[in-house]
Amino acid sequence: MSFYFGKAICVVALVGIIVPIMLGCSSKLAEPEPIPEVIVNDLAVKETGLWKAFQKKDHQHLARFLAYDYMTVSDRGPMDKDAKIASIDDENVAEYSIRDLRATLLGSNYVLLTYSCKSKGSRNGRTFEDNSICSDIWISRGGAWQSIFFENRPLGEQTLAALRSQVRE
Repeated sequence: MSFYFGKAICVVALVGIIVPIMLGCSSKLAEPEPIPEVIVNDLAVKETGLWKAFQKKDHQHLARFLAYDYMTVSDRGPMDKDAKIASIDDENVAEYSIRDLRATLLGSNYVLLTYSCKSKGSRNGRTFEDNSICSDIWISRGGAWQSIFFENRPLGEQTLAALRSQVRE
């Protein structure tokens, strides 16, 4: 009987040690690390700069700010860096606006920007007016931030209202 009693004490002791450690770890992992405001502001400026480069068809600016392994996904399908830069010749962005920008730290050198965007212009000779949610992942390599992945999805007014309420929280 003392063998089973000793085993039970060991199990209780292990549970008493492991559970608090697990609870302490999970609460630390659940809370995102705050991103310094200077980095968020810098990336917001860079994101706006990318939109301006698309608007001005500035291939050199895009080449500098898109990572060599950049990928984008949109309703036109996936494109790598070269294809995306080439695609700006077929698109004229007359107007754009970025709203409700949020930044999320994904790792020590990755930040996800999420925002709603309105844009107007023409694509392949046809006019467009897009209302989208955009996600752009930025990576810091050698001290320089570059966009590595971008996705935009068309939104309805209901989805925009939900996004705005999340940003205010």
